[in-house]
Formats: sequence, C-alpha cells, structure tokens
Amino acid sequence: MRWWRTAARTVAPAGAGLALLLSGGVARGAGVPTIYDNYQNFPIGSRAAGMGGAYTALSCDEAALQYNPAALACAEQSRLELAANAYIIQALYIPDALGPGEDADALTYHSVPSIVGGVRLFLDGDPQTHDGRLAFGLSVAVPHSLALKGDPANPDKPNYFSFSVRDDITTADVGLGYKIGRYVALGLSLGAVVRTAEGRTSFLLATDQAISWPDLHCGNGQDGAPCWPYLSALNEWEELAVGARAKLGLRVTPTPELSFGLAVTSPTLDVYGTAEAASNTSIATVWAYPEGSQQFWPVFFSVPRRLSGASNVGFPLRVALGGAYSTASFTVSLDLSANYYVQPVYVAYDLEEQQIQGIPPLTKQDLRASELVLTRDFQPNANLGVEFAVAEMVAIDVGAFTDISAVSELDVQEQDQDRIHMFGGSVALGLLGKQTRGWFGASFEIGMADVKVATGDYNFETFLEQGLGIPFDGWATATRWTLAGVIGSNYSFLPEPKAEPPADKPPAKPAPAGAQK
Repeated sequence: MRWWRTAARTVAPAGAGLALLLSGGVARGAGVPTIYDNYQNFPIGSRAAGMGGAYTALSCDEAALQYNPAALACAEQSRLELAANAYIIQALYIPDALGPGEDADALTYHSVPSIVGGVRLFLDGDPQTHDGRLAFGLSVAVPHSLALKGDPANPDKPNYFSFSVRDDITTADVGLGYKIGRYVALGLSLGAVVRTAEGRTSFLLATDQAISWPDLHCGNGQDGAPCWPYLSALNEWEELAVGARAKLGLRVTPTPELSFGLAVTSPTLDVYGTAEAASNTSIATVWAYPEGSQQFWPVFFSVPRRLSGASNVGFPLRVALGGAYSTASFTVSLDLSANYYVQPVYVAYDLEEQQIQGIPPLTKQDLRASELVLTRDFQPNANLGVEFAVAEMVAIDVGAFTDISAVSELDVQEQDQDRIHMFGGSVALGLLGKQTRGWFGASFEIGMADVKVATGDYNFETFLEQGLGIPFDGWATATRWTLAGVIGSNYSFLPEPKAEPPADKPPAKPAPAGAQK
C-alpha cells in the first residue's frame, strides 16, 4: 500500500496558490515493495528447491555455495548444475485500496535463472574417510526477484492509476570446502552481490464536473460552470548497488546417515551504488480567475524534478543451522535460520537535485525527506524438506518454509510500510541417473495482512478537499502470493574406468593324435 499513499503525497500546496513539490514520495516509492521485506520468495536450486530450501546440512552439490560452503567437500565427483525458475507468477491484491470499489490488483509473470555452478575436486583424500578432500566451487544465482505490475484501480473511471516495480538480486560466489578427518568439513566462500531496482508510478485524477476551491473558480466565474481540471503525476526511479560478502560453513557427519550443518553469512560490505529519481507533475488546465477579479487565465503547473544520490546493498548477518537424516529410502532435513540487520538499509541517500531552469530548488529538508532509509527487524525462518525414493532412479521431494517479513514496527508507523508474513511449500520430481540428474517442481507461498486503505472517493474533488491528498485511515486485508516453477539438472564427471590388462592366454593344447590327415 505504500506506493499509493506516497504517490498521493507527491504533490503538496505551497504558499497561497497551487504549486507542486517533490516530497518523499518518489524515494519511498522507489523501495516499495522491496526484496528487503521478505527473505525468500522462492527457494533456489534443483533438489534444494524441492525440499523447501532445507539444505544447510545436505547441499553436497553446486548449491553448497548458496546454503553451506563446507558441503562442497562431500560432493562425490566434479559436477555442473543449471537450475532455472521456468516461470514466476507474483501477485498482490488489496480491496478498496484507493477507496470503496477502487481495488489494487497487480499480477506479473516473469522467469529468471535460479542458479548455475560447478564443483571441481582438487584432492580426493583418503579413499575410506575422505580425510584431506579439497573441492572448489563456483556459482552464480538469483536468490531474490520481485516484479509487480499494477493495473488501473478502476478501468471504468478516468481516475487512472498504475505502477510497476522490478527488484532483483544477483550473486556470484567462489569457495573451498575441505574435509578434516572422517566427520568434519569446513568451508569458506567470497562473493559479490548486485541489486538492481526500478519502478514507475503514474496516476491521473480528472473530472468533468464543476468544482469549488477557495479563491479559484472555473469557466465564466460562476459556481457550477463546467470545467475539466486534472492532476497528473509520473514518478520514476532506478537503483544500482554492488556489495561483497563472505560465508563460513561447518558440516559434521557423526554417522553416515546423520549430518549437521552451520553457515554464517557476513553483512554485505558496500562497494558502489547509485540512486536516481525523477518526477513530472501537473495540476490543472482550467480557465480560472482569483476572487474579485474579472481577468481570466489558464492555471496549469508542471514541475519536473531530478534527484541523484547513492544506494547500498544492505543484506544482513545471517546464521543458519540444519540437520538431516538420510537412508536409502528417505531423507528428512530441517533448517532454522535468522537474519539480523546490524544497521539500517540505505536504499537512497545523499541525494542532490539536478537543477532545472525556472524551477525553484528544493531545500535540504526536502531532500532529506526524499531519502529512503529502511529499518529492518530480526527475521527468523524455518525450512523443512523430505525426500522419498519411489523407484530405483526416481525420487519425490516435498518441502515447507516460512518467509517472515523483516519490516520493523518503526517503519510501519513512520513510513507506512506494510508487513506481510509469507508461508510456502514446494514439491519436485527427481529423475536420478548415474551421471545426470533432472528435477522438475514448483513452489508456492502466500501471505495476508491488514494494511491501510483510503476511505474517501478517489477523485479530484476529494483530492482538493483534503489539501491535495487522500486520507488513508481505513483498513483492508492485503494478499500477496508467488508461484515459481523449477527445472534443474546436473552432470557429474565420473572417473574413466581403468582398462584392465589382458590376461595371459593359456598355452594351446596339442592336437590329439590322428586329428590331422
């Protein structure tokens, strides 16, 4: 709901007349919604996705760099993996978002690669215990992707509103896993995190009815004369941020069936980031005159603003603990994790205005109001996965996971941000060959929460009556959901079978006497 509320506040009165001022609406709208609201809108990987992301104690494949780098050391062979989200359908629905009958409905279909990577065994270690095994891993992943595209609130009315937002995270990691003794493996990985975000916000309030506004009349100066006022606002923003991070992993296997994993991910170290915001706003094109005057003139305002600043990748300290139990017929895995934001997320800050001729500059206070700094809370989550062997080379994975919102109470109260906890599940079919494996599955998550909505009509008259704004003092239930399809495969480089030396042939027996003519 934040983009509707902030868009409605993008224009504000200034002085005795009508003027437009870019306030915090653009910057706040730039981060709404964001990948910082929830941690995992779809689990990534092939087998890992089918098990609901419960992979910290398993991950003996290319997904180890995503879940636990120590698990690189339990990969049986060098291997490659490619997994893709064949489709992602994301939706948001808020009834009466802009007033009675003015629902907000956003639905977007897109697809992204999930993870591509490889494992290379440098040292195989002891043939029995694998002590001294050393493995190198490389992966590129898209662990977060958010895309929403809104439709007009009510296509049958001229008060058009639309928005579009795309927010993605791309990661690249390299790491090593080393087996110490029979039971313990350690891992370390270093990686880069790139966040790209962009959005569009456009709304139009129009009327073909007469309006009455202090010191402003329409038409020939008589109340009730027809006029065609309108308000049009277009907000655009772009963000790019690059950061670095490190992961430490530990994997313990006290028995062949039982394994435990621990992974700690450092907060991102910000390397580079930019934030750009733009707004072009108009108020009216009506013939009007001031009270007591007989002179008419067209009243219309168009105020463009351009802001540029910096942006950060503010991902938190993360700790994940997992346990798994595996047999020939089934595997069960459980992860418990927590994200802790050690500092606020500076999505847009240090903004400066690009001066436009004829447009009064913003004050320092206005620029500070346009900055977006997110305050995020402690964020616990749980993942559970089960795998059943239904045939010699066929497995079925099912999983369940939580996606708790990290939006803090401070941002709920001060920045009108919405906190929606998500809960999901996954299922996948695995076809397991000796050298190649394929996975086909899907994940789904959904969440609902009470959010603020407008109580008055979404029209020009209400907008003027509220001092160029719309009151959001009602409540409705917002629904968000994500459906993602997963296709993944991996290929193992099996060692070439050793050619056996030919056995010595026994000496030929002499032919029996009389056999020759």
